[in-house]
Amino acid sequence: MHKRIQRRALALLVIPALMVQLALIPSPAWAGESPKEVAQVTGEAGQISLEQALGIVKSQFTIPAEFVKFTSGFNVYNDHQAWVLSWNSPDQGKGGNFNAQVDALSGAILNMNLWKNPGKSGPSLQLPLMQEDEAKAKAIELITKLAKDKMPELEFVPSSQAVMPLTSYGSVNYTFRWQRMLNGVAFPNNGITVQINASNGEPASYNLNWLKVNAPDPKGVISPERAEQIFKSQSYLELRYFMPAPIRPLAAGQKQGVRLVYEPNGPFASGIIDALTGESLKPGESSGYYGYDKGGMGGMPAGSVNQKAPELSPEEQAEIEKTGKMISKDAAVAAVKRWVEVPENLVLSNVNLGTDWASADARVWSLNWNSPKPDGKNPQYMYARVNAATGELMSFNLSYPYGPDNGEKKGLDRKAAQAVAEDFLKQIQPQRFAEVKFVEEPYFPGKYGYNGNAEGFSYYRLVNRIPFYGNGLNVTVDTATGKVIGYNLNWANLDFPSPEGILNTQAAVGKFLTARPLTLVYVLRETPIGPGKLSDPGKVSELRLVYQPLPQNDVMFSNTLDARSGEFLDYMGRPVAQIPKAYLFKDVQGNFAEKEIRMLGQAGIFGEYGDVFHPQEAVTTRSLLKALYTAKNGMMYGNVQPSDDEILQSAKNEGWLTEDISATAMVNRETFTRIMLRFLKLEPIAKLQGIYQVPYTDMDSSFYGYAALAQGIGILSVPGQTFNRVQAVTRAEAAFALIKALSFQS
Repeated sequence: MHKRIQRRALALLVIPALMVQLALIPSPAWAGESPKEVAQVTGEAGQISLEQALGIVKSQFTIPAEFVKFTSGFNVYNDHQAWVLSWNSPDQGKGGNFNAQVDALSGAILNMNLWKNPGKSGPSLQLPLMQEDEAKAKAIELITKLAKDKMPELEFVPSSQAVMPLTSYGSVNYTFRWQRMLNGVAFPNNGITVQINASNGEPASYNLNWLKVNAPDPKGVISPERAEQIFKSQSYLELRYFMPAPIRPLAAGQKQGVRLVYEPNGPFASGIIDALTGESLKPGESSGYYGYDKGGMGGMPAGSVNQKAPELSPEEQAEIEKTGKMISKDAAVAAVKRWVEVPENLVLSNVNLGTDWASADARVWSLNWNSPKPDGKNPQYMYARVNAATGELMSFNLSYPYGPDNGEKKGLDRKAAQAVAEDFLKQIQPQRFAEVKFVEEPYFPGKYGYNGNAEGFSYYRLVNRIPFYGNGLNVTVDTATGKVIGYNLNWANLDFPSPEGILNTQAAVGKFLTARPLTLVYVLRETPIGPGKLSDPGKVSELRLVYQPLPQNDVMFSNTLDARSGEFLDYMGRPVAQIPKAYLFKDVQGNFAEKEIRMLGQAGIFGEYGDVFHPQEAVTTRSLLKALYTAKNGMMYGNVQPSDDEILQSAKNEGWLTEDISATAMVNRETFTRIMLRFLKLEPIAKLQGIYQVPYTDMDSSFYGYAALAQGIGILSVPGQTFNRVQAVTRAEAAFALIKALSFQS
């Protein structure tokens, strides 16, 4: 079934996790043992002692003096044996840690990470003291010290302009990535990533991901044009129904919306084409730059089909039962037992009536059976869900003992188990079984040495002959007993849009490849590894040359293309193009507020004109209030741009605006001063009479406090004896004032 990639908030200037495969750092293993002792497990003795590893790290980094609690461990992963070194602060109030890994064979520092607890309960102003180019120079300096021999094979990857917030709970970092180049071709899985603290210029993290590889010669690869022809000739994109994850719980009577989208097809989910043979690679045949989860950022999040139903109070349950619209608890139990034999050793321990996650109007009985005397042999628990209105069994899961770990399958083979599963579905869901299609999964239990006596089968829903992977049927069969031990019905009452008027497949593929052109890269040749086995340290990894659709630079990407608008969508159905971005203004050099303007641009503020700022233009009410709101609350990924009325109403709710003023009106000095002092919650002080003296002769005493505070804080300094309250405030003056206000507020 679908697995979806969910997105994280862009609170730091970081490269999205989906875009970079960093070196995996397993949890410390065999803590305190020497390489010689570890060699009994790995088969290879380390050359670097713990003492030497400590010396290597301390010669390159300064460990904070307060991090006095030291521990060590030893890891074996990929082709590395590595010492794991960790320094921590014993002070629970302050906290913090410094971690590093040192290759036990070569002595190379593989990674480091420094975190200090800011010691504040809330977010604080984080003003970067260095520009991005200065931070990049620091990153290059670090790489030169730690991995100079790798530099000839490194190529810098320009990052997307991710937002750097003005306020944060912790430090704010610049992130820089270099990818490895082999024979003039990128190997994105390998490279170096460095984070530099924007406030002090210190390294916040360093990660070296570097494998011993055998890279095939790129001579003889097919041309990019030929790769594109192959991509277009195959069914790489598939028309599907897509149900975005809800942003908030649905109201009564509200249905979750469904959209038509194009996404990479299952057998071609990676979109990878072998550059030497022109063959399409299926999932599992290579380890590409990105994962193969269907739908990219789009689609239902993994695990959503079995979300726990929100609980109702006893009073609410009683009221619902009184109406007679819902079946009773006993009827729900009977509905389960009609299809499932509840083991005698299990006792009904918990019953709950709640709402269904997909519909606020639907009610679901959740029932749990448990064993009062677990013995490790008989089933330990059973869980079931029943539609409280219809009595329909929605799901159940019965625990079962696993087979012996001897590599032998017990009982039914997969084909016979599938027959059992489908016979069960034809009985319990005869009509819906005719509206589903079997999921030909690339991986399934038992394919690569899995020893449990269970086989799982998934079927997705078809609507208008179009797949809807968000709905379907799942069955698990115990191959030892031949019984069904798991079942799930995920079938929402939804309104499905007609496919009329959508983009055709050719147009969709064109938009997809425009955003993510086919790029020649090296990827790891995937070789399945059995349970509990480790790759051999020091091994040579095999690479293959492929064409893969990749986004340009390190930008947020999605596999979900709206079939009507042609926009890429995230998993909540929002256009990816609305992701907040930083602005590098090109018209502010030499301006008195250049530093402040650039800070706001990095935070995604004042971007009405893209990468130009218009510093001498008068600031509008809407622009000023939006900047204040964003500075206070941060940029929320995927937010729809608020309307003028919404901006004004929000400012009134916050108490920033009490005047009746148009959103497009130019803000004069008087209104600007009042808004800024309200933003700082200083208006009551500004209204005090008889305590302020100002040099201005063109105002009455009621405004003295406003003018005096504005000048004292640095929000608006007007020289001379004339304040000129009706003069418009420029965008540069507004930017300067906003940073001054935030600095005062912090």
